[in-house]
Amino acid sequence: MDIEGTYTLQAAPQEVWACLLDRQTLQRTIPGIEELERLGEDTYAFTMHIKHAPLRGWYSGQVDVIEREYPFSYRVMIESEGQPAKLHSEWTVELRAHDGNTVVVYKGTLHLTKAAVLLPVPLVKGTIKVLIQQFFTALADHLRTASLSYRGTVEDTLAPSEFNQVNYGRIVVSSSAIPGYERLAVRK
Repeated sequence: MDIEGTYTLQAAPQEVWACLLDRQTLQRTIPGIEELERLGEDTYAFTMHIKHAPLRGWYSGQVDVIEREYPFSYRVMIESEGQPAKLHSEWTVELRAHDGNTVVVYKGTLHLTKAAVLLPVPLVKGTIKVLIQQFFTALADHLRTASLSYRGTVEDTLAPSEFNQVNYGRIVVSSSAIPGYERLAVRK
């Protein structure tokens, strides 16, 4: 079964790329992930608990990241085994800059084993789409939190008038004259 879609994140492609390939970020944003262990340069082992029918259950498997083209695209192959299904999937992820944001385009193919063929395909596809939406929502929150944290650091540590643009041009830092000290104003 084929699954594809897009999601727009309010961050530069380089920031999104870094998050999509960061083990700690993925551990916080993938729904149901219990463990994500790096086995090699581009290989990870995982354990996850899916709470949505018809895929409800525990799964473990391996993810291989292949064909990286920084910061524009990469492919992943996922093998997992669990109850009620054994799954194999291949995904292509593309990052496209658009008006200061990043459009993530994903395309995947999910293969079910013979034992899992009895699962209703529309429900399986719907469950995968729900999990993808939950992941991107969590990733957007993570990026927003990281940006706010960065902004706080900028406000607290930069001397006034030192920078005109920060964080890929999304935050403009300007100074305003106040007797005895200048205040930083951050505008989006």
